[in-house]
Amino acid sequence: MITPFGDVEAERCVLGAMLQDPSVAAWALAEIAPDAFTRPEYRRAWDAAGALSRAGKAADMMTVSAAVREKSGVDIASLLIEAVRATPSAANARTYAGMVCEYAHRRVLRDACNAAVNSLGECDADEAGDRLMAAIRANLGGRDAWVPMAQVGASTFDMLEGIARGENRSIPTGMPDLDAALAGGLRNGEVTVLAAGTGQGKSAFAMHIAQHAAQKGFRVGFVSREMSAEQYGIRALASLTGIGSGDLLRSARLSAQQWEAVASGVERMAHLPISFAFRAATVEDVRREIQRRDTDLLVVDYLQILGTREKCASEHLRVSTISRQLKEIALDMGIPVLVLSQLKRLTGGVKRRPVLADLKESGSIENDADVVLFLYQPSGPEDESIPPSYAGWVEAADDLGDRFLLLEIAKQRMFATAMLGVCFDAKGMRFYTPRQDG
Repeated sequence: MITPFGDVEAERCVLGAMLQDPSVAAWALAEIAPDAFTRPEYRRAWDAAGALSRAGKAADMMTVSAAVREKSGVDIASLLIEAVRATPSAANARTYAGMVCEYAHRRVLRDACNAAVNSLGECDADEAGDRLMAAIRANLGGRDAWVPMAQVGASTFDMLEGIARGENRSIPTGMPDLDAALAGGLRNGEVTVLAAGTGQGKSAFAMHIAQHAAQKGFRVGFVSREMSAEQYGIRALASLTGIGSGDLLRSARLSAQQWEAVASGVERMAHLPISFAFRAATVEDVRREIQRRDTDLLVVDYLQILGTREKCASEHLRVSTISRQLKEIALDMGIPVLVLSQLKRLTGGVKRRPVLADLKESGSIENDADVVLFLYQPSGPEDESIPPSYAGWVEAADDLGDRFLLLEIAKQRMFATAMLGVCFDAKGMRFYTPRQDG
């Protein structure tokens, strides 16, 4: 009998092929779960065959029948004989197995949809949707879960060949030195943590990266519980027009020419593929929103103020949960995730080079991140952390009314760490790379 959710004939043939041919049993018992069968007798037979196989014993009609009889008291010998007779050839076992797995996936999706509908009386629509999407992800994740080394090698070769042809497989940050140190920019499936103390410019730097990516045509999702839409708008306008954010806020004093620049800047903003999510209060909200739209880069501002619906016994566990889920988003969606993070406050106002342990609730963040960037101000022109190639830039930036900052790649899973210099025009909300060696 065939229905949209099961085919007993295909199940019988899979069972018969497994009992006939040990080579079929070797892969079929590992790939097909007993629950994939609709008939209870087939599930018992498949479960018993799997147990025999794991114990290093042969799974044939006699051993499987005896195992089922011993465990449940049910005699399925005639059913197994029927299955073997009904299977024309074990050579078609892969086809039968594919049909059994397909119908099993359909039943899981059907049950997930029914459960989501039934839960609407117990929870809100968003939570019901989250449950449904989680079930769908779990179901789809089971397909092709094992990737052979041959496929890994082929995809790696394709990536390297593309890079050799000049194809940029990463999202550029707009800072040439940083892109070079990251071998192109932010990579798919990776989490980059940008950590800084309060007032050091991490939100502005994240916005700089987002705008540059958008100008290159990448679709950016920007999640923020830190600032309002208008605050980001002011920063974007300052960057696009060159009019200081303070001057923009004193809009009554703007000249006619400046108003024209503002109007032009707003028009340019309208063409940037950046979307903001200001009401995504939890990491679960972030996942749901990012699944609803096509996104090339996700920016989260910032980690410590994002919540989670999971109950956590401590702040450390809360941050660990959020950090891990952001990493899963990067892997599941195949996009780079840029996460902003606070650094611990140093006691006594001491200025020193930050270390990974200075990340607030650092353990999980450090482990989950593929790249960790520190953005901080050196203690002065003589700070030993400043690379010699940036000598004189603390004073030069100060003369321009800007701020010289150190951008340290403190961790990089695929490449080396590095220390870079950047300049921040706080008035115009712009970052630029200082010219080295003078």
